[in-house]
Amino acid sequence: MKEVTLDYGIPTERLVAVLPPLLTIRQAEGTGAASARTLRRMCMRGELRATKIGSDWRIARDPFLRRFGLID
Repeated sequence: MKEVTLDYGIPTERLVAVLPPLLTIRQAEGTGAASARTLRRMCMRGELRATKIGSDWRIARDPFLRRFGLID
């Protein structure tokens, strides 16, 4: 795992323990990987493993972190 500090202010190795298995757009954006707008577009296009609940998206944590190179 890379030793990178994200916007949450914690090392990447502890990130998985802090974030829930399904991330909101705001939580995913907080990692600094992409903006909320970009994340929503990626969800709509099927580029991220995500589920729409009502009008909100929930993004699968581990595939998201791997996609942006935040974990191995």
